[in-house]
Amino acid sequence: MKFCDDETMIDDGISYERAMACIQSEDEKEIQEMMAIAGRLTRRHHGNRADLCGIVNAKSGLCPEDCAFCAQSVKFPTQVRRYPLLDPEMIVAKAREAKKRGACEFCIVTSGRSLTDEEFKQLLEIVAAVRKRAVIQVDVSIGFLDYPRARQLKEAGVTRVNHNVQTSSGFYSRIVRTHTYGERIKTLTAIREDERLVSR
Repeated sequence: MKFCDDETMIDDGISYERAMACIQSEDEKEIQEMMAIAGRLTRRHHGNRADLCGIVNAKSGLCPEDCAFCAQSVKFPTQVRRYPLLDPEMIVAKAREAKKRGACEFCIVTSGRSLTDEEFKQLLEIVAAVRKRAVIQVDVSIGFLDYPRARQLKEAGVTRVNHNVQTSSGFYSRIVRTHTYGERIKTLTAIREDERLVSR
C-alpha cells in the first residue's frame, strides 16, 4: 500500500483506519516515505527550526517503583546518584545556564512516584523563582498528579507537564508491577483538564 499518493491529502487529514495501516507497516520503503513526508510537512508548517529544552535532574534515585526501563528505581542495582530535591538556587542557576545555551524551555524532573506535600510546595516556589530570575518557560516531569496539583502548577506558570505512558495497556504489567497503566492515564486526565499543560 502506498502511504499517500497526494501529500495535500495529509494536510486535510486521513482516516483512522488509513493512519493505523500506515503506522503498522513493515515495508521499509513505505516507512521511509512516511518519514520523508512527515519531514516535509513539519518544515512546511513550522519551518526548519527546533526548540531547545534544558532539563535538571532535581531529585535523583530513591524511587520505590519498579519500572524495568528506569535507573532511578531502588529495585535495581544501578550506580545512579541519589539525592533529595535540589536547592532552589542550584536549579535557578541551571535554568540560567540552559537559557544561555539557547534553550527556550526548562524542565524540572524528579524521580519517584510523586512529590510529598512539602516537596510540591517547594517545587511551586522553585517554579516562581526560575520564571522570575531565569526568565524562561518552565516544564515539569514529577510523577503522578491529581487535578488540584495540576491546577496549582498551571497557576504557578508551568507551561507543560511531561508524563509518559511508556507502552500499551496490554504490555504494561510486563514492565511495571508497582502501579498500573490506569494510574498513568488518571494523571494524564488530570493534566488534560487544561490542554496547554499536556506535554508534546
